[in-house]
Amino acid sequence: MTDMQKNIRTLLKESTGRKALLLYIFAAVIALTGLIMYYAAALTLNALFAGIGNMYVSLIALACAFGAAAGIFLFNSIFNGIRLDMEDRFMETLEQTMDEQNQEELYPLMDDAVHFQMEGIMQSGVLLIRDIIRIIIVTVLDYRCALIMVPGFVIHEFLFKKMAEKKIVSAEKFVLDLHLIPQAVLAIVLSAVLIFALFEMKNGRLGLYGVIMMLFMFMDLVRDHAHQSYEILGLRKDLRSLELLDTYMSGSPLPVYEENETVCDDSKPYIMKAVSFAALTICIIMYVYAVCSILGYRSELPLRWAAVMMIASSLAASVCHAYAERGLAEKKEHILLRKAASGVVSLISLLYALRVNALLAGILASAFAADQILVPLILDRSAAPYETRTDERIRGLVHMICLTLIIFAGVMLYWNAMASFAQVLMISALYMAVYMQLDGKGFASEKQESTDER
Repeated sequence: MTDMQKNIRTLLKESTGRKALLLYIFAAVIALTGLIMYYAAALTLNALFAGIGNMYVSLIALACAFGAAAGIFLFNSIFNGIRLDMEDRFMETLEQTMDEQNQEELYPLMDDAVHFQMEGIMQSGVLLIRDIIRIIIVTVLDYRCALIMVPGFVIHEFLFKKMAEKKIVSAEKFVLDLHLIPQAVLAIVLSAVLIFALFEMKNGRLGLYGVIMMLFMFMDLVRDHAHQSYEILGLRKDLRSLELLDTYMSGSPLPVYEENETVCDDSKPYIMKAVSFAALTICIIMYVYAVCSILGYRSELPLRWAAVMMIASSLAASVCHAYAERGLAEKKEHILLRKAASGVVSLISLLYALRVNALLAGILASAFAADQILVPLILDRSAAPYETRTDERIRGLVHMICLTLIIFAGVMLYWNAMASFAQVLMISALYMAVYMQLDGKGFASEKQESTDER
């Protein structure tokens, strides 16, 4: 990175003052509130298995979950407002350094500089805060699991940084290495922690609520890190835009910079992505089977076999995802094919849920419809050109409400002898697994992106 690029970053950083610190504080608050939500859900399921006196204990915990969902929406709204203020301030700061006659021509480059600062620098800080909070929670639940998680994360972050900073000779090779090597390590680390948590539970050192909470946390963690990996190639392109701003500020003629992206109509990457989603869902199902096996459900899969299949399916998911992203490198994704890839896992999960419990499967189908149909419709109607985080705020609220309603329905069916604890746990985990992989973007936002010029 050139000195001028560093100067541009310093200029943007100084323009926000305390807002960056405020953004990080709210990121921590949102992460903690989400963990409260998952703790309430796990505690409800734990109380359900324990068969505590009556269902009011579960209903109180679910009321806390609804409160946490409302808190997440509120804090996300404030967080999004701070983001938008920072983006506007960044753009104003850059505009002040440009001649008015060149501002329109340089706007795409300034937009890239803002994107690099927000999705690169700031988002990396937000993700680091969330990871630290998750590690702390795992340590509180079982410090032995943290002894596996901490060094594993250090290795993953080191490899990710090395891969992200590699010289790009081929976009396909760069994307493959970035997604395959660090993500495979992450899959092994998280699988190892979850498997070790199962053995800790079997030995009586970790409660059922802790095992469930770790599962929910790690699914969010995988989703966050997948988003980070997806952004890297775009951020590397942003650095080229910073080089052009460097050229402009040094007084040299501005070179022509054109970038043409074609739409990927080849079905192979989307098939690989669907296979990756299915393999990751299988890993979650194996985990639930192992939990039920420890709890004494005779028909479930033995713990050791479940552990082996968890590792195999998580690694398969990482490899398939890496090759899918390689096929999509430097190409715009086909909207319908992308949505079909994420929809495959919804259909498979729904069919499996029908086998588990038809009533709970119907509730699960309603949750899928909310995530796949309702949220995109809301985004299409309320899409603003620059509000890139509106979808996360709306999706987060709908997700928390759906998870709470699924568990609430499971509680009611359980106390009416229409569903077992194992069935309620399986449906809840299936919903979390599908949400982790759903494509929630609206069609309007896609049309907006297709008209943008870098």
